Amino acid sequence: MALDVKDIRDSGLLELYVLGDISQEDQSIVRTALATYPELQTDIKEIEYVLLQYAKLHSVEPSIGLKESIIKELPNSDLPRNNSNATSAGSKASSGTKNLAPLIASVLIALGLFAWNIFQNGKHQKLEAKYQSDQLICDSLLRVNQNQDQLFIALSDPGNKIIAVDPTENYSTTNFYVHYNQTAQKNYIQLVNLPEINTDQSFQLWALPALGSPIPLDVFQLEGDKIFEFSYVAGINAYAVTIEPRGGQTSPTLENLIGVVPLT
Repeated sequence: MALDVKDIRDSGLLELYVLGDISQEDQSIVRTALATYPELQTDIKEIEYVLLQYAKLHSVEPSIGLKESIIKELPNSDLPRNNSNATSAGSKASSGTKNLAPLIASVLIALGLFAWNIFQNGKHQKLEAKYQSDQLICDSLLRVNQNQDQLFIALSDPGNKIIAVDPTENYSTTNFYVHYNQTAQKNYIQLVNLPEINTDQSFQLWALPALGSPIPLDVFQLEGDKIFEFSYVAGINAYAVTIEPRGGQTSPTLENLIGVVPLT
């Protein structure tokens, strides 16, 4: 099965390819991918650059005593040394030091690869977090737009009646409208001007039947949308708004009656 760009990047084959620690079969896969997806050449260059910089940053000069300690570990290192033996031992020590070089280089490259993977994972996580945040914002804006569209359609319904409030004497500057639709059985209230209330108070809507007590409906604050839907009750004469203790109650406070919206 052919691998796509993401599969190649996640497989670790590019890193092994740069290190040279890769099978012939995997080499063929990487080379095919490089030819198919030219953007992977940038990944190769980034891996090479990171490993090179890491190796430079963490390169260590051999200690002064390294040569002597290696010589001591060589066979017959306790025999008396003449000039020829010293030359031979020096040659062996030099050879031993050289033999260590590939190991040191491999360790540094492995560490560099580890650092590069951490860097890449961190970058990926940041991009993923930003994507999730942007997605939430887009979803939120989409819902707002959908709600606005639905509201516009509802308010444009030819069956709507727009009725202004009849304010009481104590709240004469109050102004709001009820969009009443008996056919669709929907109500919307459009707030224009309401009195200020305390933090421990709320506005409450009431349905006023021809007979019987007022029916408690929605409770709201002076927050959020200025036009919103509220409960529809069939067979009533009017709606009213009062100021009540925060959260509302089951019977209205008549001295705090702001106004009435007559339906008949």
